[in-house]
Amino acid sequence: MAATQLVMGIFCWALLAGVLVIILRSIEPLPRILVMTAVFASPYVLQSTLWMTTDTLTLALSTLALSLLVQLPQQSDRIWLIACACGAIIAAACTVRQTAVWLIAAAGVAAALSIQLPPLRRAAMAAIMVLPACGSLLSLMAIWGGSTPPSAREANASRIEPLGLPIGFFLWAFFATPLVLAAWQRIPKDRLTIIGAIVSGIFCSSPAVFWTSTYEFPNRMGGWPWRIIAATGGVIDRSPILVLMAFGGGASVFVVLRILAVNTLVQHAWILGAAIYLSIIVSTASSYALPKYREIPLLACLPVLVVAMYALDSSRSSRRRLNRTLILPAALQVIAGLSIVVLPFVQYLVDPSSVPAPEWVGKM
Repeated sequence: MAATQLVMGIFCWALLAGVLVIILRSIEPLPRILVMTAVFASPYVLQSTLWMTTDTLTLALSTLALSLLVQLPQQSDRIWLIACACGAIIAAACTVRQTAVWLIAAAGVAAALSIQLPPLRRAAMAAIMVLPACGSLLSLMAIWGGSTPPSAREANASRIEPLGLPIGFFLWAFFATPLVLAAWQRIPKDRLTIIGAIVSGIFCSSPAVFWTSTYEFPNRMGGWPWRIIAATGGVIDRSPILVLMAFGGGASVFVVLRILAVNTLVQHAWILGAAIYLSIIVSTASSYALPKYREIPLLACLPVLVVAMYALDSSRSSRRRLNRTLILPAALQVIAGLSIVVLPFVQYLVDPSSVPAPEWVGKM
């Protein structure tokens, strides 16, 4: 079992590395390294390699599908080939991990934006991309008798966890805010940007106000976000840091999408917007507000988003500023990966009696 796990982990890592190299080939080496560091140093990617390799495989497939979807509205000669490839990849991602269902919505948006095609052909293209994944999901639901396997139903689909939304945008605050700072000169100073950012921030943070949002509940655990929330405490069973960071993350995501939309990358803004918001909304169906279910889609969107931001301005000063801002998420992921996964795992291997076994050790 351990040997099979190791081989599968190496394969998934290699596949993810290959996908990232292809997607990031148009940007300079430094931002390429920083983005790949932010992805591979993630505690959830590291844990997935040691335990649930399906997460890494889903991440690779989701990233590849999203990179193809943002190209679709601009294609003419290869549009049907790309659509068929997207359909197969999205179906594979949804089969491996049903949490990738958000890709179906992103595919629908990409088809709707392909205005170079007549309406009927756009509908046919949407069907090509969406129906294979829908068929796969319906087959699994028929086999399981529900939306999840019976053994995991209590943990994953017994109720809605509203804090999944603010936790997701808590994470985005550390990834989208640096991109906003890098492109601050291109931020539209119009009313739509200001109002949209405020509405997005309120929408993303409001569950942490209306529901108790402190660490005490057993389904609110795991990863560095909940460690920060636990360390900072709460007021009337609400976490001020979660509210603040979720608001900042929601506002920053909207501003980044507006920057893309007003700078000739409207299709990127709509497709990435659907992917970012819907992936987090869908994750609230999980009974646990685990950051993992929000960070895997985030890491799939990040390379595509960085490539789009890099294409906005070819000036050396703008690209240097973007390179500097990418240091923050990369450094954060390295620190989190080392403290949460690598060091405890190494310590356990050296002296198993010194620390409790990490939860994924027993799964290997």
